[in-house]
Amino acid sequence: MIDDKPIKQLLAHLPEPFYKICFETDSEKALQTYYEFEPQIILLDMNMPVLSGYQVAEKFRSKGIDVPIMFVTRVHGIEDEIKAFEEYKASYFVLKPLYYSVFKWQVTRLFEHIEKDVLLEGSKASVLVLGDEKYAVFNVLDGINVIQAKPGKLGTILKSESPAIIFISAALENEDAVYAEVNSYRNAHRVHVISIQPSRGDTAFVNILDRAESSLALGADDYLEEPLNGDIIRMRINVLFSYLL
Repeated sequence: MIDDKPIKQLLAHLPEPFYKICFETDSEKALQTYYEFEPQIILLDMNMPVLSGYQVAEKFRSKGIDVPIMFVTRVHGIEDEIKAFEEYKASYFVLKPLYYSVFKWQVTRLFEHIEKDVLLEGSKASVLVLGDEKYAVFNVLDGINVIQAKPGKLGTILKSESPAIIFISAALENEDAVYAEVNSYRNAHRVHVISIQPSRGDTAFVNILDRAESSLALGADDYLEEPLNGDIIRMRINVLFSYLL
């Protein structure tokens, strides 16, 4: 974890048995620390003195270091998030203060991919969106094969399309059953699952995070909140394709 003010209390919230964690508070020593410990995941604060998170990420990527990077920041702008995914192939863009129960699942899922994906079958360059209603934002992603469907057709679509990325609406009444079927599919395929959570304007912030935690516990790798941003979704899909295909 590269942060001028490391969040050491997160250690108490990560799954057991967990992993060795190295804290580096000096952004200029980040590369040196990486070569010394060779971590599988980099947690990178965006706003640090001397070098910013972007500058540190640039150092890693310019050296051919392609380990997953989780950007952690208090400042959130759509441009920042797009830049993180597009230019630095971020795996996550996480806002402070951390909601540790959600963060725990995000880290857990990322390690699961690192450990298992090399052993699984590849998927096709297609995206499956599951919901009772279609999302207009997915209709304008030119050049990306997107299938929007209701859960009743899930088994047939998984077999015929082998999607690499699956978006699942958290509003589905049978969310548990949907994840059970998706998890069975992902036992043999490289696939990334993203939960779509309702807008914060529709419910309390804590309730959204509680729902996100529930979806992550069921099997989602990450979550997005409505209203969905097409540019962010495109960047996420392109980065994930580069890892999964």
